[in-house]
Amino acid sequence: MSISVPKSWKDVKIHQYRQILNVKDLTDREKTIKIISILSGVHKKDLLSMSASELSPIISDLLFTNSSPSAEIITRFTVGDITFGLIPDLNQLTVGEIMDLEEYVADWNNSIHKIVGVLYRPIIKEDTLSYEIEQYDSFRALKAADLFDKELSIEIGYAISLFLF
Repeated sequence: MSISVPKSWKDVKIHQYRQILNVKDLTDREKTIKIISILSGVHKKDLLSMSASELSPIISDLLFTNSSPSAEIITRFTVGDITFGLIPDLNQLTVGEIMDLEEYVADWNNSIHKIVGVLYRPIIKEDTLSYEIEQYDSFRALKAADLFDKELSIEIGYAISLFLF
């Protein structure tokens, strides 16, 4: 059986990382199988039917999971045909943004994508040195968060979340 897994955190989506964070109360072997299942999309029972020699290279490919994702903050990224930008001045957060961030930070493991949804919004105007983003709307932020959860690398969400802490 040929199994494909990410080679770095850059290739891990936010929803996969959130699932990994919630892998608890298992033996080391059980955690390894669960993480492989999350990152490959292969069911646990299929992984357990593989030989150790088949599984060993996959485990080697996932050694990057023993360290944390990059903490480098990315200010712009594109998903689909929309370019998103980080709030240009985090000292100018609105009350709505602050309230939502406080709620999401309290449940960080399950809300990384929502934090990203608050802090990154579509760029509506830009020049060579700066950009302007959409005004904050919690409903649109949650819609973006769902998209980010499925499509965005954890490296973007991890770095900005660390910054908030």
